[in-house]
Amino acid sequence: MPVYLFLFGFESPHERGVNAAYGTDDESSCAFFIEADDEPQAVRFGERVAQAYVDWLFTRSNAGPSNWLAGGFYRGLVPDPAAEYDADTLASLPRLTAGSAMPDFETGWPLPE
Repeated sequence: MPVYLFLFGFESPHERGVNAAYGTDDESSCAFFIEADDEPQAVRFGERVAQAYVDWLFTRSNAGPSNWLAGGFYRGLVPDPAAEYDADTLASLPRLTAGSAMPDFETGWPLPE
């Protein structure tokens, strides 16, 4: 099964507050690998995981609702991950299979908060 690198941008609860207060446009980004049958399946699953992750960040911060998908944040597949990132970075990224259960963000998701 092919493996794709999904990259997404988002606004954390802290960034949302700072951006609102100071008129800035700070964002964070995360990436993870997805095993999928094809690119459309990888993107659909990546979007589901990204929305769930951002929802989790906002819920645990009591920061109100998040609608990441409607926010227009960047999301997509990285065409040539080895050209963009070093081997250590790529080796550290999580790997999921399209259609699998959502990761346990509380205990097993190695992404920045």
